[in-house]
Amino acid sequence: MKILSINGRLEGHGRYGVTRVATELTSELMAQGHDVHTLSFESAERPHPFAGYNEHIHSVLLGLTAIERLEKIWDESGPFDSILAWDWAAGLVGSIAKRVHGTPLVAWMHGTEVGRQIGRLTAEEHYASEMERWLCERADRILVPSEFAKRDVSAHYDVPTTKLAVIPTGARLATFSASVDLEEFRAIFAEPSQPLILFAGEFLPSKGADVFADSVAMVLDRLPKARFVAAGDGAMRGDVAERSRGLVRLVGEVSEPVLGALYQAADLLVIPSRYEVSGLSVLEARLHGLPVVATRAGALEELPDTFFAAELVGWENPFALAHAIAQGYHRGAKQKPADDAVPADFRWPSIAKRAAELLAV
Repeated sequence: MKILSINGRLEGHGRYGVTRVATELTSELMAQGHDVHTLSFESAERPHPFAGYNEHIHSVLLGLTAIERLEKIWDESGPFDSILAWDWAAGLVGSIAKRVHGTPLVAWMHGTEVGRQIGRLTAEEHYASEMERWLCERADRILVPSEFAKRDVSAHYDVPTTKLAVIPTGARLATFSASVDLEEFRAIFAEPSQPLILFAGEFLPSKGADVFADSVAMVLDRLPKARFVAAGDGAMRGDVAERSRGLVRLVGEVSEPVLGALYQAADLLVIPSRYEVSGLSVLEARLHGLPVVATRAGALEELPDTFFAAELVGWENPFALAHAIAQGYHRGAKQKPADDAVPADFRWPSIAKRAAELLAV
């Protein structure tokens, strides 16, 4: 199958979240023999997040130049059997290709803007939400990463459930491969006798970084020697630093190898989300043998209980989260990193096979 994958999120997003999913799925589709061309909206001078994954990279700025580039790609490399739009910006270009060439348009919806912002939207975010609705109306099929995301998209954008299909996200150890002395690396953050508690995600209300920060003092009541590190960035960075009274070491956004080293160095991963559409961090932690404590948010409730070191807790309760962190630390036992630590359904070969079936609209 020949697929045109369009992603409007790559500029400035590294390879986090949905961009990582797009990268991994593209790589596996190509490994399975599909011909995937990627059109992304960014300056061609910048290093590309897909470097090393896809030889067919076409980078442009969003606007008229994107349409011109689309037609050039189509003339030189088309026709394509399917168009995959990874967000509403990509859908603007993808919908034109559908109208001009009659090729099916498949949209990936990583949740909704309303959900990501916990219902508190700025004017720009309202616009993004309406554009997501617009894309849902024009797509021939919509892929979502969980049953929770399916319900969320259907409810907010009035999408018939028959138009939605669930494809879980996946993870593999090779993505996080790093050559590092783990003892020396861990010593940057904690002594051998000190529990190291990790948060990894965007500093946004949906990810609950503020709840994590609020829980720190209560965790120290239970684990006096604990140390805390947070990988990620976002609008709430200053708020997290203030709420945690400087007790959380903020390391900013990190590369995948560094994140992999953090997964191996830490004793526990905390996921205090208010809104979660895939549980990707749970899978990544499990690959690295890292116990997880999390909130009862969205897709996290769809994962097996054995994926967690303590019962899921309410997402607006720092006290309950602190109790779960202490309980998870004592109960959870670190394991050796292994790809087979996650079921086959959450590995990219089976995910890509399912995706190819659904792209053949």
